[in-house]
Formats: sequence, structure tokens, C-alpha cells
Amino acid sequence: MTTQDRILTAAKDLLLEKGPTSLSVRSIAQFAGVNHGLIHHYFGSKEGMLAEMIKRETGFVLDRIKKRLTGIQTPASASEAFVEEIIVHPEFGKIFPQIIPLVLEYPSLKNTLAEVFQHRRQFLSERLGISNPSDILILQAGFLGLSLVSLIDESAKINEALARIFELFLNKKNQ
Repeated sequence: MTTQDRILTAAKDLLLEKGPTSLSVRSIAQFAGVNHGLIHHYFGSKEGMLAEMIKRETGFVLDRIKKRLTGIQTPASASEAFVEEIIVHPEFGKIFPQIIPLVLEYPSLKNTLAEVFQHRRQFLSERLGISNPSDILILQAGFLGLSLVSLIDESAKINEALARIFELFLNKKNQ
């Protein structure tokens, strides 16, 4: 693991364990086992490091979804891929609520997260063949919402809700 990876992993782990207020340059460096000056060396600032952490973590999620969706043709099998991502790999659902206070504190992170969301919408549009931007936005909001619900309410039938979302949007596309 590179020094940059250790720093980004430490930032993510601290964020998940102790929340956004725990993210000082010194605490991240200490958690990563590196000199705090390396954060500025590699990322320019705490804000730059947080932007990279957000891109990296959301990139991991998108890469897994892309792999899972390869060759998938039916709403049910697409839904399964997203259920696995939300329930089996719930990292983004856990980190997303922690990112919001950081976005409010550091305005450039708002742009970073907006780019991530735009990239995801583009991927969903291309992969699912849905061209209406409002439909893609609603689909994305559904995924984000279900990710959060899955963390809070274990009785929620996430897989059924995702299957229904795909059924609605993919059937609409085919009409």
C-alpha cells in the first residue's frame, strides 16, 4: 500500500469510526503512521486529501457495480447487483452521511461530490439506456435513499424496493 493509500484509508477509517470532527491533518497522519507534512506534500491541503478520499471511495463502489452489471439484461438481475452493493458492501451508505458535514465545511468538496454524482448518473444512463435526466436523477436518489435506509432499518425490504425501481424505470424505457 502506498503512502497516499495509507493516508486516504486512514481518513476514511477515522471518518467512519469517529465522525467528521475527528479529521485533523495530525490525527489522520497519526492514524496512517506518517508525518503530517506528507498530507500537504501529496494532496496540497486537508481539503485536497478529502476530495481524493471521496473520489477513491466512490470509485470503488462504481467499479464493483460496473463489474456486476456486465452482461446483465433483466431488471431483476440489475436489482440484484445493486442489492449486493448496498447490503453486502455498505461502505458508501455508511460514509455518505459523514461526508455531508465536510461538504458544508469545504465548498470545493461540494464540487467533488457533484462530479461523482454526475459521473454515476452518466453511467446509469448509458448502462440502463435511460436518456431522461430527471429519471436518472430519481433513480440515483432512490439508490442513495435505500443505502441510508439499509443502515438504519434492517427490516426494510431493500431488495424488493430496488427490484421495483428497476422494473418501473426499465419498463418505462421500453415503452
